[in-house]
Amino acid sequence: MAGNEFGVSEVYNWLSSISHGLNIERLAPEFERRGFLSKHSLKYMAQNDLEIIINSPDKLLLAEKRILEKELEELKKPPLQPKELFPVPYTGSLQVVNNHINSAVVGSSSNVSVEGAGASLEKQSAANESTQQSTSYLEKKGGELTENLSIIQTQIRSATDQLETVRNQYEQASSKANGRRGKLCT
Repeated sequence: MAGNEFGVSEVYNWLSSISHGLNIERLAPEFERRGFLSKHSLKYMAQNDLEIIINSPDKLLLAEKRILEKELEELKKPPLQPKELFPVPYTGSLQVVNNHINSAVVGSSSNVSVEGAGASLEKQSAANESTQQSTSYLEKKGGELTENLSIIQTQIRSATDQLETVRNQYEQASSKANGRRGKLCT
């Protein structure tokens, strides 16, 4: 059995953590016998590998099987990347008119030096850059959502049209059937 410094394998520890008193960790030797020695290696476990382990001499209860399948699926899910959570940093150049900002800053306070104006300009530029990043990200997401909405609306119209067609066919078939029944009864 491959193990860490205490002689207990990573797979055994993982199975112990998910077993919730069901003793699923008893399958650790089966996992390790098939080459799944680390939690990371479990990400590459195929469904048939799991079926072989499940059908081992230590049969699994249905609850144990479901827990094991669910936890393996969780391991296989890719982790969320920070780039998916936050907008991509803005790399474009800022279009700030220096003369206008410097004259406004210097004109409003006579004891402010040009260096102080430059520092406040940098802060303002950073704030503008952040705002532009947020705005461009939000505009991009807004465009995606608008596109998704139009696709969904098109699907709804199509489904409504199909439903109307089926409803008309049903009504026609129903009226024909009622007409035939009326002729047979008379």
